[in-house]
Amino acid sequence: MEKVSEKIVCNLIGLNMERMYRVQNARQLVPDDKRKKFLLVLEAQSEGFIMELEYVLRMYGGAVADAASKTLYDIDVNSDVNKSEQSVFLFLLQHEQQDIKTYESLLAEGDGLDNNLFEKIRAQKSELQESELKLKEVIGA
Repeated sequence: MEKVSEKIVCNLIGLNMERMYRVQNARQLVPDDKRKKFLLVLEAQSEGFIMELEYVLRMYGGAVADAASKTLYDIDVNSDVNKSEQSVFLFLLQHEQQDIKTYESLLAEGDGLDNNLFEKIRAQKSELQESELKLKEVIGA
């Protein structure tokens, strides 16, 4: 696997691991069952993205362990937001927007990505944008 492509895939795996843990932690703070189910969907989405990206990494001979070690920081929603449900969802929305920007910058950086990988990353970014819209609906923004 080309080093630029491997770096991009590893960064996206790390981003989605962070997102998954962030949503798992947020789910513990949300009492509403309907909203908890929505958070489960986001969690499953990240897990699916990770599985897709790990498959790509393995297919091209990259190391999944390298991707896991690229996680930037440990997510602790409890320390980063006050515990109101609204603030939890605002926190998630803010990070969702940052994640989308990261996808955009990594896509721009990966001009030489093969078409399949580029389309997979673009599709994941599109799904994140849909999740951002749903988060805005939940918040009422």
